[in-house]
Amino acid sequence: MEVFILKEIINQSSIGYSYQKVIYDNQGQIVDVEILDVNDLFKNFLGINENDFKFLDIMPKVFNPKGDWLDIISQINKDKESKSFDFYSFKVNCNCNITVKWIKDDYFLVLIKPISVFDDSLHSLKKLYQIISNNVAGYLYILDMNYNLYYISQPLLDILECTENELKSFWDKFLTAESKNKVLKIVLEEVQYQKTNHDANHRNRTFELELLNKNKEPIYTEHMMKLLVDKKNKPFAIIGIARDISLQKQHELELKKNQEQLQLILNSTVEGIYGLDMEGRCTFTNASCLRLLGYDNESELIGKKMQELIHYKTLDGKPISKEKSLIQNVFKKQEFTYSSNVVFWRKDKTHFIAEVFAHPQKVDGKMVGVVITFYDVTITKKVEEKLRETERSKSVLLSNLPGIAFRCAYDKDWTMYFVSDGCLDLTGYKPEDLINNSKITYNSLIDPKYRQRLWDKWVMIINEKKQFREEYPIITKCGERKWVLEQGQAIYNEHGEVEAIEGLVVDITEQKAKEEEVRYLSYHDGLTGLYNRIYFEMEKKRLDQPKYLPLTVLMGDINGLKLTNDAFGHDEGDRLIIETARLLRECLEEDVILARTGGDEFSILMPNTTSGKAYAIMKKIMNAQDVFNESRTDLKARINISLGYATKEVMEQKMSKILKQAEDYMYKRKLLERNSLHSSIIASIKTTMYANSQETEEHAERLNKLSHLIGKKVNLTPEQLDELSLLATLHDIGKVGVDKEILNKPGPLTDEEWEEMRKHPEIGYRIAMASPDLVPIAKYILYHHEKWDGTGYPEGLIGEDIPLLSRIIAVADAYDAMTNDRPYRKAISKEEALKELIRNAGTQFDPYIVSVFVSLKDKF
Repeated sequence: MEVFILKEIINQSSIGYSYQKVIYDNQGQIVDVEILDVNDLFKNFLGINENDFKFLDIMPKVFNPKGDWLDIISQINKDKESKSFDFYSFKVNCNCNITVKWIKDDYFLVLIKPISVFDDSLHSLKKLYQIISNNVAGYLYILDMNYNLYYISQPLLDILECTENELKSFWDKFLTAESKNKVLKIVLEEVQYQKTNHDANHRNRTFELELLNKNKEPIYTEHMMKLLVDKKNKPFAIIGIARDISLQKQHELELKKNQEQLQLILNSTVEGIYGLDMEGRCTFTNASCLRLLGYDNESELIGKKMQELIHYKTLDGKPISKEKSLIQNVFKKQEFTYSSNVVFWRKDKTHFIAEVFAHPQKVDGKMVGVVITFYDVTITKKVEEKLRETERSKSVLLSNLPGIAFRCAYDKDWTMYFVSDGCLDLTGYKPEDLINNSKITYNSLIDPKYRQRLWDKWVMIINEKKQFREEYPIITKCGERKWVLEQGQAIYNEHGEVEAIEGLVVDITEQKAKEEEVRYLSYHDGLTGLYNRIYFEMEKKRLDQPKYLPLTVLMGDINGLKLTNDAFGHDEGDRLIIETARLLRECLEEDVILARTGGDEFSILMPNTTSGKAYAIMKKIMNAQDVFNESRTDLKARINISLGYATKEVMEQKMSKILKQAEDYMYKRKLLERNSLHSSIIASIKTTMYANSQETEEHAERLNKLSHLIGKKVNLTPEQLDELSLLATLHDIGKVGVDKEILNKPGPLTDEEWEEMRKHPEIGYRIAMASPDLVPIAKYILYHHEKWDGTGYPEGLIGEDIPLLSRIIAVADAYDAMTNDRPYRKAISKEEALKELIRNAGTQFDPYIVSVFVSLKDKF
């Protein structure tokens, strides 16, 4: 490193230095030292002004270590080691340390540095030494103008807990974002200052900075930093000296905290407190003092003689002489004085009886004042009552805890010293039964499976001095198993040994039951009680191991569930799901995983099950389904499930492929069974519709005949005529989803009932769309109540936007309804019905279809 940089580092530090060489006589004995280099700070510490001085002449005046100085130098030169000594510099008025460092034979460096001290009243001598050693200035570093580290002293590496190589990323890793911004701001200010004043090389900046050590722990440091400029007055480097002030920061925080706590205590106490000087004048007060005496501000008391303000007469108005004054007795006796019956007078001339404590204040054995503490006896009684109430509340709390409070020994029996009254409710034993293991040990109440586990955890907790928290079951006196939560901590004596364990044991049986219920719901289907998809996926991964091969997946899907839901409602669909789940459960062994993995889907994992065995199980389920259905006369109550399976024989097969194979097999079977199932469901729907409403098979036949007459007249294709026949039969299929009381109501419908009735075209549409055979007529069902003028429902279509078949059915259905008896009215004649159709042609009905229908009147 360049010499001028080294000089700059030393001159910015708080260290005095002198580079010296030993001088020998002819006999080879050390007789003197030669000063090769010295800085001003070194001379300042020794009180030397002239440049030419004899070091050996100065040393005895300021420094007198054991033995002669030359002997010390000789010993250092011989041992090649360094030595340090302390002395007091009268020049700088502080304790200093001289360190003599051996450099090479006959050459050594003498360093002098000040020793920082803290208030002896706050720290012991041992702590003081630690603070001094941790706060010595001198952590040096140099950065270039790009903030790259050019040089750093070893002590700074030590506090950052890193190597010089690791410190290459100093800017990124060892400075917080706030610290980076602070350094950038200061350097920018210094560069600007240098440009303006041309003397930045002579200006230091002192500031505090937070660094991060290798473990990202904060280190608080104080820095003295300046710019180095070249001969052209251009900054080329940043030189700094840092010192670790983490401990100082800690003490500052502690001091601040202590001061705040002291002030808080003074202002929070019930007792009034004030101080007196030797003349009896008030020096300070606390808030309670002002409150109790009725003053608003301490300025009303500071400097006043308190004897004359608050303690000047008795209750009967007689003056209190100084001889009888409690305050005067303290000054006279110079010892603690107490009285529980002192009359104090408030600002408003009212009085109270005070209990007073007078403490003499002494410095170096000499009394300098008095501190008076007092409180109103009435307030004291209230406080005592509150304390008694607190004790009662504590007793009530302990007796009503859903468990026990305890204090026990740190032994494997958990020998109880104290147990609260809740013990009887929790364990069935009285507290005295457990005290000192009188009748039973607490350990014997713990479920045996948990005893060692609890002991091991307590050992760990105590070693780490942490809080204990653990859940475990106990067995009560009557054999009931209860879950408890224990929270506690170890109590240590002055030697750091465990004296006892204290804590609470609370009954959480109900909470655990709820947790188990939540856990159950997390992995089970709420409708069937089977496992859900989440659990199925977990088990699929768990069972995908060689020991469970062959692993068979059996998949099932309820046929026609959507059609059942749309036609008969979700309650009927749910019943079908539940019955299917029950049937599957009865056909399977206990070690399989049966899960509902979708609305109408079931998935089964069967470990150690061959393909042949899986086929037998599938046949068993199908046979059980047939037996179930034979006992059900109501077609909609029958179960129809398609099944498929696949088996994983070797680990190389992927489970995703096995699942796909099982699913494909199931869908093939589903296609084969679909048509017959849908036909039976549609038949069931028609039966239900005829049973719930006025619709009859005769009405359907008449409607089929009438609509066919119209269809042929308007030249419908054979395919359209087939659809028209199906529509005539099923146009009101949606009424299966409407309350039969509404369908059969003899009088007019309410607005709410009409709202419900108007839903049947949409219900019918959903049913038709769920059955492949009915899809072609689904839109005709949806729009058969639309009106020619757009006032119909459900979508308000107008004119020819309404499908032709829907318009034909609307006319034929209206005619048949008018000419046949209904619960709410009698039938009208054919002629009257035709007149009604003509009257509503162009509004409710397609006028062309009405005219066609009227023209055919001789054929029906």
